Amino acid sequence: MMQHLRGRLGGVCLSAGLALCLLRPNFEAFTAAQKGGRSLLPPRSPPQFGNGASSGAPRSSSGPTAGSAPGSWCGLIAAAGVAGACVRGLRVAMKGATSGSANVGQHFMPNLKGAKKKHVLRPRKNYGTFSALRQPRRYELYDILEELDESTPWYPIVSEPEEPMMPVEGVPLKERYPWAGELKRVHPKKEAYEDSEEDRMAPAFLPLWKAPPPTGRRQRYIERRGFATAKQPPWLNRFEVGYEVRVPHDMPFEKHRMPDPKRMGPKLKAQYFKEQEAKQLAAGEQAAGAGKDDDDLDAELDAMGA
Repeated sequence: MMQHLRGRLGGVCLSAGLALCLLRPNFEAFTAAQKGGRSLLPPRSPPQFGNGASSGAPRSSSGPTAGSAPGSWCGLIAAAGVAGACVRGLRVAMKGATSGSANVGQHFMPNLKGAKKKHVLRPRKNYGTFSALRQPRRYELYDILEELDESTPWYPIVSEPEEPMMPVEGVPLKERYPWAGELKRVHPKKEAYEDSEEDRMAPAFLPLWKAPPPTGRRQRYIERRGFATAKQPPWLNRFEVGYEVRVPHDMPFEKHRMPDPKRMGPKLKAQYFKEQEAKQLAAGEQAAGAGKDDDDLDAELDAMGA
């Protein structure tokens, strides 16, 4: 569009310049005729020649200086028209509206800078040449790597229990992991720190209802990253219906956020009481088994003494 307008403008200027050069009207005579034969233009001082010509002799309108001002204007307009027509051929057309790779020589367009300049003006191989169509060599190692990617898992599982082994909450450090055996070489300071209910480290893997993320107005004042949120998508990290935990807006954020039964949903509350009864039953059976073993030991000792 801009090239078309520049071409039309150059053609119009050239036509106007040529028309004015052909007509060349006598502006002084036209002014004198309009004002009753009296020219309102200031008189020109005639040139002084060395042949003794009279200084008051009138100048002939057919002299070499007649219409010099209109002639010079006509020349300027004609030159402008020719320049406008030539500019159309000198400018480089912008062939890419988004790439900008043909901006060379256009002073009114922005220059390519930064990463876009490296991307647009990067060297490209000519399609069809040997260097562009050459394929890399295929080694046997590539086949082995592909086979390993398909057959080898990311995390090889050596052994996995049938039920997940969770730590026992609310007990000292050495009693927290009964399935791991006896913990040895634990520093006394570390043991005292972990035995404290307020200072011990927060568990890393717990369900949402045992350690809910920052919830409520006071807990969300500070941005705490690393916790599951229910934003995108909203249904991914949301409590299941009946298993939700109601957190008051004035409750502070703590390491151990085990909720009270009164703040649990109906299904979660029933599950919580069921787990507590199972723990108490297991503890009673363990105590009874320990007493029975003591009785058997006493009987054996008595038999040995007899």
